[in-house]
Amino acid sequence: MTLQEQIRANRLRSALVVLLFVGLVITAQAFEVTPRRHFPAVAFGLVPHVAAWGTGILDTLASAAGTSVQAIGPETITKAGLSYVGLRTLGEGSLLVSMLLCATTISLIDSRFRTAAGWALSASGLSWIGLIHADQIAWGAAPQPAIGYLLMAGLFLLISIGRVEPPASDATGD
Repeated sequence: MTLQEQIRANRLRSALVVLLFVGLVITAQAFEVTPRRHFPAVAFGLVPHVAAWGTGILDTLASAAGTSVQAIGPETITKAGLSYVGLRTLGEGSLLVSMLLCATTISLIDSRFRTAAGWALSASGLSWIGLIHADQIAWGAAPQPAIGYLLMAGLFLLISIGRVEPPASDATGD
């Protein structure tokens, strides 16, 4: 490794350490400012990012071995006990997925089922056009997640029948 490559690698490591620190501080702050009853939503919102991180690690390991996940075959990884395709699907558009899952979960915790249905319907549309759960923007890009979210929206609407939506909760109270 040349001196210039070592310098680049050290800069990258330094940047990653700073990003990790910032991520930990932001996560801690999210739990500080969030009402206790919404903690599950905050934790649930981390899942798409963990999935994206996991597929990134698998891609990097394959690259370091001089190959790719596509060359190895996602089926081979699945046989080893890890669903690469599922992780990739969950992690695609992880920032938007995280926001939608958090909003949906908060609405469910607060028994606002129509609002949860609206978030699930939004996720369905974003999946269908490929902004989340897909590696490209196209009509019908991620039909399976889109249908799943659509079914969730329908279920939440069925649950809301005969129920009165409670008022929106404030951000400070439990």
